[in-house]
Amino acid sequence: MQTQAYFEDIQFHIIKELSKANYSIQIAVAWFTDRDIFNLLCDKAKNKVKIELLIVNDKINKNSGIEYDLLNNLGSNFWFVGSGKEHENIMHNKFCIIDYDTIITGSYNWSVKAKNNNENITIIKENPELAKQFAVEINAIKEKYLNIKTDSFDISKILIRLETLKNIIILEDTEDINYQVKKIKLLVKNQNVSDVISNINEIIILIEKSNFSKAVLLISEIVNKYKQIAVYIDPDISALKLEIKSLELQLSSIEDEKTDIEKLISGFEIRYNSELGEYLIKLLKIRKEKLKEEAEKDHTKQTEFEEAENDFNEYENNYNNTKNKKTFEITEEEQKD
Repeated sequence: MQTQAYFEDIQFHIIKELSKANYSIQIAVAWFTDRDIFNLLCDKAKNKVKIELLIVNDKINKNSGIEYDLLNNLGSNFWFVGSGKEHENIMHNKFCIIDYDTIITGSYNWSVKAKNNNENITIIKENPELAKQFAVEINAIKEKYLNIKTDSFDISKILIRLETLKNIIILEDTEDINYQVKKIKLLVKNQNVSDVISNINEIIILIEKSNFSKAVLLISEIVNKYKQIAVYIDPDISALKLEIKSLELQLSSIEDEKTDIEKLISGFEIRYNSELGEYLIKLLKIRKEKLKEEAEKDHTKQTEFEEAENDFNEYENNYNNTKNKKTFEITEEEQKD
């Protein structure tokens, strides 16, 4: 798993990740007015990447000038979430799932205004388990606000189809392979939430890429895992776990960023003392002695003298503690490593 927080050039990093999508992009963000990102989504939809976009039904989005329904015309899905009435509870989510493997989440709304705000995103890669949890939340949003329920399906039928597909691959019957894949696609149509569905999508992609050996292994794993097993997922618990996991990952990334900043500050302090420390000590000493003379003549200057004396002693002590420390310079190549 790879986790990285970004605080600058956020739009660039979002576009970079969306450009890598091969078959699925699911987005739930409150405000979406970024035309560059929308145009990229349309290009992806034209190339058979399935897009799901959910945004708040309000004036900001509706007055953006973006023709969101273009996604529906391209075979993908777009929804306004909510009634559009004032004072209603609105969807505040800000996340995206790419290929059931990569998640983008954080404070950043995908809007023109957000590009000038102090925002952040965290990108989590190679974490299909977490991606599936976010996919569950997508379905929960559709059910809560749009009354769209995921069609129920008989997992036993899917397992039978998968076992049949596995045997046909072993028999090297190309025509029947394509036939079974079409049947499986119909069984899982509009199903994009559970573990088994996302794994089946992966199998289909492997077969379309003629990676049959890996597809057979994955089929065996799924059949062994789900045969004779019934799974119940409490949606409320899943949503809470998802929020906790997302916050933990964001916190971890921010802590890493904090550590890097602390190192930078420490290095600056050492360099600062090395270059200017002796001059500042002389300056603070002169100031202290000058105020001492003034305080001897004018008692109202006593407090100012004591503050100057404390400043001198404190800085001198800090300088003596850091003057022997060294900063280590690293090359650009070492930074890349």
